[in-house]
Amino acid sequence: MKKETTPLRLIYPQWQGGIVDHW
Repeated sequence: MKKETTPLRLIYPQWQGGIVDHW
């Protein structure tokens, strides 16, 4: 599911060490 975290990181850079990490 790394492809789903890539776009999220661009939209939510603050989540880099939060929810995105779990996704």
